[in-house]
Amino acid sequence: MIIPGVMTARLLQPKLHCILLCALVITTTTSTFQHAPAFFHRRGEPFNAHDFQNHPLYTTGCYSLNTDAAHSNQRWCFEKQRPNTNTTYSKNNVFDFLSSRQHFQTQIMANYNTAKKYFSHGINLDYNVTKIDHSLLHFGSANDCTSRGSTYLQTVSGLLHGAEQIFHLIEKGLLPDAFQSIAQSYTATIKAIKSSILDTSSMATSTFSFQGTIFFVPTMDHLKQQYFTFNTLLYYPPPFVLPTAAFGTDGVAVSVLNTKGNIDWHDVEARFLKGEVVVVDDVLAPWALKAAYDFCMEATIYSEQKIGYLGAYDVDGLFSGPFPLITDAFRKAMPKVIGETRLDKFWSYKYVSEDKGGEPKKQQRGTNKHTDRARVNLNLWITPDESNLDPLTGGLTVWDYTVSKEEEFNRYQNPNGGQKLAEAMKLANAKPTSIPYRRNRMVIFDSDRVHETSDMHFKPGHKNRRINLTWLYGDPSWVQINRNK
Repeated sequence: MIIPGVMTARLLQPKLHCILLCALVITTTTSTFQHAPAFFHRRGEPFNAHDFQNHPLYTTGCYSLNTDAAHSNQRWCFEKQRPNTNTTYSKNNVFDFLSSRQHFQTQIMANYNTAKKYFSHGINLDYNVTKIDHSLLHFGSANDCTSRGSTYLQTVSGLLHGAEQIFHLIEKGLLPDAFQSIAQSYTATIKAIKSSILDTSSMATSTFSFQGTIFFVPTMDHLKQQYFTFNTLLYYPPPFVLPTAAFGTDGVAVSVLNTKGNIDWHDVEARFLKGEVVVVDDVLAPWALKAAYDFCMEATIYSEQKIGYLGAYDVDGLFSGPFPLITDAFRKAMPKVIGETRLDKFWSYKYVSEDKGGEPKKQQRGTNKHTDRARVNLNLWITPDESNLDPLTGGLTVWDYTVSKEEEFNRYQNPNGGQKLAEAMKLANAKPTSIPYRRNRMVIFDSDRVHETSDMHFKPGHKNRRINLTWLYGDPSWVQINRNK
């Protein structure tokens, strides 16, 4: 399919058989789990924590930074012990699970009054981060009252997603039926907060807006009803094992990329290097696409709540499962564009598609006009096409307007930056290119270009949420210019 104004790469090039990853030539018992289960101490051990008890990082608490070879010796370390050293059994029922998190729950309770006071003063919710070589490494802990990813800060969309995801995990047999009570407590909190907004003497005093998102601090009673589980790890996919579909008839692991689509990656690179926006269809092999979608559907790691969508990030649990293999595959397929360039960030967004009554929203929102602090932007969509109610929309709009100076980039990151950016683009008579949504479609473009989520019309429900994956590589042009001065 050729999209007007965009070069679509589905050209005949059979030599792509050679893209067999070194990382893929592994046995079915080898784990590609990249994140230390020690990060569980920030969000609580998941129900299936026993899947990780033999993992060496479960006790050492360190892992290497997800970056280029030059920085592979840098390590990110957490506590040098398991979150709950008394847990020696498999948490095979909800009661054992909640008991094992008692210490974690106590920490959340101890910080509650501080969190409520903190947010009642309208404190700016900056990221609570540590950086290594400019990479964002720490979104925040569930019991950290200064973090946007905490248990204390809740939204209607975040609770709704949490409840839907729990029911999905129960349906797949990954959580027991008893977890329904937790999902029901989330919906009960939604009902209470909607009622309290009309009552100025109750929870409404703890409701506030940050960058367009309405947050609230729930009462202690509601936190207890939720068993202090909101924005914590209820389930985390076990160490990834290549499925049977990942092997050919000769028993050799096949490419994580789709070789049947005959994508000419050399042509993709050439077009990107010419400054074009390149669209590649049928990117992942079917088994890899399924693994990516299943991971995002199952991992309870979408802790960032924004207006219209929820976010999950690399070092907060996303860079695991099939994603290290997929990331390495892109490096092999596009050595001139990516190669050994630092992967600065990797994230996934899930979008809100239903209104208060559970019906499809007339206006579904995504990211606004912006640029990212990177050189190469890979944007991949993985939700099934049948979830999209309008095949002409739902994708990405990329503009021919670029942000090429640090001062300009910083100006547009401010609270009023969106309006200033829109004014500058209007003055420059910027032209958009809209790429419709398709499952397994990837858009590759220079991240200096202004881009935004196109209008969306997706069905309601957990399985239908629009999910995108974004890889950001390297530094933007203005960083490189500054280095050369």
